Amino acid sequence: MIRPPKPGDPSYETYHREKMTILEELKTRATLLVQGLNQIDGVSCNAVAGAMYAFPCITLPAGKSDEEYCMALLEETGICVVPGSGFGQVEGTAHFRTTILPPTEKIRQVVEKLGAFTGRMRWRVGFGDYGALVFPGRTASVLSRLSFSPPAENPSCGTQLAFKKHEKEAF
Repeated sequence: MIRPPKPGDPSYETYHREKMTILEELKTRATLLVQGLNQIDGVSCNAVAGAMYAFPCITLPAGKSDEEYCMALLEETGICVVPGSGFGQVEGTAHFRTTILPPTEKIRQVVEKLGAFTGRMRWRVGFGDYGALVFPGRTASVLSRLSFSPPAENPSCGTQLAFKKHEKEAF
């Protein structure tokens, strides 16, 4: 709006009430999205501030890209997100960009589907300290956990696991 109503104008109260309702709803959606993403193993997201987008960091097996993750997400769930590699992310990190604009109930559904999808894509085979991250139809990366550590290049990704990689054929 180029010239919104000012206090004292006949439409100001309606304008102000509608504006505040919209802003509160966007804040609710942003909080819901970020909290939901942060509950997903392998996903870390900072609070949405000053934008209508979230830019979560995702932990992927060595050699896998955020583009592959985003395409598989689209193909399997219908959820369309944008790979972070198109935004100049720090080398060696993986992200995607998503929006807070869908209705609140859709945000809840997206978070549930993202969690289920990421859980399937990051399937862990429990044998000791090892786990396998499997992308269907591709080689599985079998990993041994070394330690928890914050990523040196991108502290916004939060704590990530450091892994030692061992290649094996997919199951």
